[in-house]
Amino acid sequence: MENLSENDDEVHSCTSLKSKILKTPEELEQFNKFYTSKNDTVPIPFQYLYLADKVKVFIDEEGNWIAGYVINSTNNLRYLDPFDNLVKNTIYRDKNIKEGESSEITCIKIEPSLTKKDKTARLRIYAEAVNDAYETKKKYILGGSKLFMVWKVFEQILPKTLYFGLVPFEGGMEMGKIVYNDAKASKEAMDRYMRVAS
Repeated sequence: MENLSENDDEVHSCTSLKSKILKTPEELEQFNKFYTSKNDTVPIPFQYLYLADKVKVFIDEEGNWIAGYVINSTNNLRYLDPFDNLVKNTIYRDKNIKEGESSEITCIKIEPSLTKKDKTARLRIYAEAVNDAYETKKKYILGGSKLFMVWKVFEQILPKTLYFGLVPFEGGMEMGKIVYNDAKASKEAMDRYMRVAS
């Protein structure tokens, strides 16, 4: 797994949280449990976490994981994985995106206790995720969810719709939304946001 950060443990630039890049199989399994602790999440194959560019968590003063996400720029994008090749190719063609041009922010989780304490924490963590995705040097950044509240936050930083409709999951079809934006434009927007917020 490629490490795009100089430091594995660093004080988070936006809040008092500490961040950590997870690398070991044990840490990745722990992240899987952390992310899938609620019933409405889609399980993460271990191989996906292992091959991802970055799996990052944010840790509070007591040492608890309070937020985290995955940055992935491989050709095995989680957002497009449920679709067959015909649908994938149609999605790409409709938006004039080539396979291999995108990174994705996935498996994002933020504990409610963090946003109760810090009203700007959610967007700040999304902003850091955009920065990490930008470091993959891909042309586009993807985000999305089958959860309305998650995709609404993603829409604030990735305002273009790549796909909106039924998505095949193990339990059947569910509504989902995949959003995207030019990576450079998203990074610049997040940098402006961070200057205003700080």
